[in-house]
Parts: sequence; C-alpha cells; structure tokens
Amino acid sequence: MAARDNVSAPERVYRELRQAILQGSIAPGERLTTQALAERLGVSRTPIRAALVRLEADGLIDNEGGRSARVRPMTVDEVEHAYDVAMGLEGVAVFRLAQTADDRQKDLLLETVDAMGTAAEQGDRAAWVQADERFHELLAEMAGNPLLKQVMQRVETIIGRLRFLSLHVNPAGATTSAREHRAVVDAIRAADAETARHQHHDHWDRVREANVSFLREGFSGSAGYLLSTPPVRGVEGGIRTSDR
Repeated sequence: MAARDNVSAPERVYRELRQAILQGSIAPGERLTTQALAERLGVSRTPIRAALVRLEADGLIDNEGGRSARVRPMTVDEVEHAYDVAMGLEGVAVFRLAQTADDRQKDLLLETVDAMGTAAEQGDRAAWVQADERFHELLAEMAGNPLLKQVMQRVETIIGRLRFLSLHVNPAGATTSAREHRAVVDAIRAADAETARHQHHDHWDRVREANVSFLREGFSGSAGYLLSTPPVRGVEGGIRTSDR
C-alpha cells in the first residue's frame, strides 16, 4: 500500500486501489462501492469518486454511475497487444539510449537491474516487482519522448496486472528476467545500440509467449481469475469490497 505521509487523500486512495488491482487482491469483476471503500479507507466519498474516475481513465475499472464500479477483466488480445506495443516502443528507447545515455542514466539503470537480481536471489517478489516497474519507468523517462512515455504508461497498466501472477506461476522467471534486463543495460553501457534492441526484443518475446500461453490454457484457475469475474467478497490482506 502507498505511504500515507505527505500524500493527499485523493492521491492516497488512488494509489492504494490501483496497487490492489494490479496485485490482484481486488479481483477482476469485483464491485467497488463508494460507501464500502470510504468506510474501509477512512475517508469521505469525495476522494473515492475522484480515484474511481482516474482508475477508469487507466482502463482498470468500468464506472457504474458514480456510486460504484467494477474491476475490468482482461482479455488475451489486450495482453498480446500490450506486449507488442511495449516491445516496439521500448525497443526504440533502448536503441536511442545506447547512443545517448550519460553516465548518470547508465548508473541508474545498472542500480535498478542490480536490485532486480538481488530480489530474485532472495525470493523477495515485492522488491522484484518494484525494481522491474522502476526499470521500465526509467526507460520511458530517459527516452525524452513525451508521446512514448504517455503510451507506455497505458501499456504498463495492462502488463502490471500480470507481474505478480507470472511470479506465482513461475517464480524462477524473476531470475531469468533480471538476467535479461542486465544484458540490455550492459549493451546500453557499451553503446551497442543494435545489441541493446536485440536483447530487449528477445526478453519481451519470451515473456509475451510465456504469459499469453498460460493465460490461454487457464493455468490452474489463475488465468480464469484474471480474465473472468467471480466477485470476491473479501480479500485477505487487501481491501474489502463486498456489496453493501
């Protein structure tokens, strides 16, 4: 959950709900009511409504008249499209960074993949997800292309919903991804633009194939949980969102 210090109520509510949806502790198809959320989070309905508007713009929920909403399920097509866009746009970003990145940018990327590797070794999934998210944020920021950054923020919302699920399905994937990210950064640091783009493409191609495959197969019910919608009345460790 987001830190509460020095964060406004609308921003805190938005961050907490977004994180809960991305982590799957609020299930696809689950109904979110302003009354229940206000009681749970200890705020008025006004910041709840503001957060729901933002979450709808993110493509995470479907608003139902202002007083309630439902978490949007994902489709396999949507996931495939997101990976295709990420592969293309970030491929451009790493190619350009290999040509233009300064020492500070290279150090930031290296620190981030180091954090990914350490988290993978320690089995710290939360830290790994945080470092992975940071890596892709840095690529979007360092690209210096506002349109690329805007599109990638939307794509990241879709891909972000798969991070925790993919680690549950294949915990060893954290180590593999950390190694692949490091190969991209090594190429950027060596100013080898073609290798950076090639390594990046291979990483996204592998991840896309692995995740889309288990979604299509309905892996042990996990894909069904992500893609279809039996509402969960209360989620352990998450935000209770039962219809009230």
